[in-house]
Amino acid sequence: MTLVTYSLQAGIALALMYLFYRVFLERLTFYRANRFYMLGYTLLALALPFLNTGGLWPKRVERLSATITRLGVETRHAAPILPSGELPAATEPIDWISYVLLAGMVVLSIRLLVQIFSLLRLWDEASLAGRDGRIRLFRLPYPLAPFSFGPNIFISPQTQDSPDLQRVIEHEEIHIRQAHTLDILLAQLLLVFQWWNPFVWLLNQSMRQNLEFLADQGVLDRGADRKEYQYLLLSVSGQGVPSISNPLNFSPLKNRILMMNKPRSGKVQAMRFLFALPLLVVLLVAASRHRPTPAGDGLYHFHGFAMDAGNLQPIAGVLITEKTSGGSATTDQNGYFRIDIPLGQVKDFLLINAIAKKTGFRDQTIQSTIRLDSTGAPATKGVLTDFGMAAEGPETHSFVTDQVVDNEPALLQKDPDAMRLAFNSEVAGQKEMTKIRQAFDSSPHIFYVIDGKSYVISEHGGFASVDGTVKTVFVNGKTPMTGEELNKRYTKFQVKSEGAYDAVVAKEKFGIDENVLVVNLKDEN
Repeated sequence: MTLVTYSLQAGIALALMYLFYRVFLERLTFYRANRFYMLGYTLLALALPFLNTGGLWPKRVERLSATITRLGVETRHAAPILPSGELPAATEPIDWISYVLLAGMVVLSIRLLVQIFSLLRLWDEASLAGRDGRIRLFRLPYPLAPFSFGPNIFISPQTQDSPDLQRVIEHEEIHIRQAHTLDILLAQLLLVFQWWNPFVWLLNQSMRQNLEFLADQGVLDRGADRKEYQYLLLSVSGQGVPSISNPLNFSPLKNRILMMNKPRSGKVQAMRFLFALPLLVVLLVAASRHRPTPAGDGLYHFHGFAMDAGNLQPIAGVLITEKTSGGSATTDQNGYFRIDIPLGQVKDFLLINAIAKKTGFRDQTIQSTIRLDSTGAPATKGVLTDFGMAAEGPETHSFVTDQVVDNEPALLQKDPDAMRLAFNSEVAGQKEMTKIRQAFDSSPHIFYVIDGKSYVISEHGGFASVDGTVKTVFVNGKTPMTGEELNKRYTKFQVKSEGAYDAVVAKEKFGIDENVLVVNLKDEN
């Protein structure tokens, strides 16, 4: 997940949460419930992009479909398809939006640090005037409106000599005992990460205003005269105060006075909080929808079957190590293996470079280029990578091939019938290819068209193929020619490796919107 994606998803959730508060809850006098609503839904919105709530909803149980599709581009080879330098390089565009987001976060972080530093400087200049348990009263050397931060109350000399001192202390004591400083700090941190979101600035204002409603109501509940207390608020309006504190004169005072004079909301109106439940469901459903399904959960499932290239029987105990990710797996009794490769920040293409080892067999190299779609998930779902290992000895034939199954790859491990079907499909394909390979062995040609598919082969029997008749073959990755021209100029004994690209990759690499084949020739020296 990118910074932009996270910021957008969290920002949308915060906007919905704020709009709900503004429409249904803001004018109610359930200040404590409003506080917990804003705190709870804010934390939920920040966590939402990381949640996968798909497990909360009923799932459709599926079995693997009996349909097996051979990939349009496949490669079977005894050597790597192409050197790593021949694999398509993904260009990394500059992510200007992320840079802008980070720049804004830096600016707001500096702003917050300056505010904290200013508060600490005031604290350093103040003198302790009294203590009640953990609550401490500090006197400032110059006039500021009364405020609190943490367990500390700050007052000016004028306030200390005022007959309203007791009401001021009661107001700030309520902020302290209810830990309102935590709300203030959360709101400030939220501004750092969501500085671009106008709803978060409005939410910050509403959160702080609701804290003042709570403190005002607490003072009135202790027996303060309503009008005298409101005159006290008016008397300190306009005085300076640190922005990350709980100030007595937090504006707009008009709203505070209106809410103090408003009759208490009845129990029937508390039913409005039930409307927050549909909002919760919407957010949780969104979390289950924007998160990838198990087939695209931020991982590429590199899996398939290992078999003996000679008799097409599964091989158990083959150790497959994927070098790029460092992941490894050992084949089971069915020859099946699975390695989950984190996609992370991979863009456009995932380059797989694996090696398979088993005593009594030649090491098998497996290289593949997996194209990713715009969401960062594999463009082709359900790919099985199968390979046949050559036994030690004069026989050098081996192969690597891909097949596509209709449903999620994970179902293979749960469904023996599906496992057997996928393996038998590969065996049938290999038997068919044995007949085709006989045609290769009887001729020195490199390029063939057999049963509607185009092939290029190398000296040791490795080959690559694509569906249809290929018009262009690239020699050494740069010289285009037709298959007929290739057969006239070169023989398979001059080919060290071969490969195939589908139209999408070929367009990016060669500028040709069609399937192409590639051969790399041995050095003439």
